Amino acid sequence: MNLNRKLQLSILEELKNEYPTLYPVQLLSCYDDNKHFHGNIFYLLEHNLIEGEKHYPREKAHQTPVLYTVKITARGLDFIENDGGLRAILEKITIKLDADDLNEILTTFIDNNKEITPNEKSKIRNFIKSASTDGLKIVYKRLINLALDNPKAVADLFQKLLEQST
Repeated sequence: MNLNRKLQLSILEELKNEYPTLYPVQLLSCYDDNKHFHGNIFYLLEHNLIEGEKHYPREKAHQTPVLYTVKITARGLDFIENDGGLRAILEKITIKLDADDLNEILTTFIDNNKEITPNEKSKIRNFIKSASTDGLKIVYKRLINLALDNPKAVADLFQKLLEQST
């Protein structure tokens, strides 16, 4: 069985138009009673993009399950819309930046800053390229401190947390 993204998208798009109704699989325009079609629709089921009830037909000796009716899930709808859906609003997102990402952000900021002379920009870019990882950590920590609205309040918060933990 080969995964067929075009077939999977066709299934999801058609089920989107029928949402929230359970829809007969055999009425899907792309339906084909073969292992390839059934494999792709089960793949969507296992990724929780659709839901349906597995049945084991008695007449088939190999007992491959089939789906008679399916419907697209909220996760499937969000996938089709490609905007993250409500999950993007309701769930917390963690962003991780490595040293290269931070260097690129800083370099772009420096390059776009009109208050820094070309000579200063060149020196800063050279520093970023040649600085050790530990040196850059210090720079980034200081930049974060500069970006905070009230560094004194942050220090006070950490002091209180330290006092409570001892």
